[in-house]
Amino acid sequence: MSRASSSDEPGLGIAPCFVSVSTTEGSPSALRVSAPATSMSDAIVSALHAVGGRRLAVATAYTDEMNRRLREFLESHRFEVASLVALDLSTVEQVHAIRPHELEALGERAVREAGDADAVLISCGGLRTLDVTVPLEARTGLPVVSSAVAGAWAAVRLLGDSGYAKGYGRLLAQTPQEESLRR
Repeated sequence: MSRASSSDEPGLGIAPCFVSVSTTEGSPSALRVSAPATSMSDAIVSALHAVGGRRLAVATAYTDEMNRRLREFLESHRFEVASLVALDLSTVEQVHAIRPHELEALGERAVREAGDADAVLISCGGLRTLDVTVPLEARTGLPVVSSAVAGAWAAVRLLGDSGYAKGYGRLLAQTPQEESLRR
């Protein structure tokens, strides 16, 4: 997707969108509009940069093939994947059945296997990570970025909000000034 934006932040900008509308005759017609847009993948990259992550302990819900693709994506954005541990889940029901203590244990395992990571990434938008972020950061001493939280953070930033929300981990607790110092 091409971006027409003056923003220097990857993944945050204005992108062309296509909307299908019905005419009175019932035949669809396309309308082109420009609207703020990002993706969860771009949001993860931006969030990892915001917390100063470079060498990652990665925890996922994914199967081997998806993990391979995630590793390639992260490495293409110049992150080092120090470890990657996975739950090897293949259905939404399995993802939604994961309990907070299981996510915390998975994150801790990723950190142990990484050795000297500087951030934790929990990847899978369906995992309920908001409540495990602060405890996992406290136990590991590392910032935690997760797909869904990064996606929401990037979305509100597109709307002009800072994304600041104290009490939900280092990413959301940053002020824009603190974040700019990391870049």
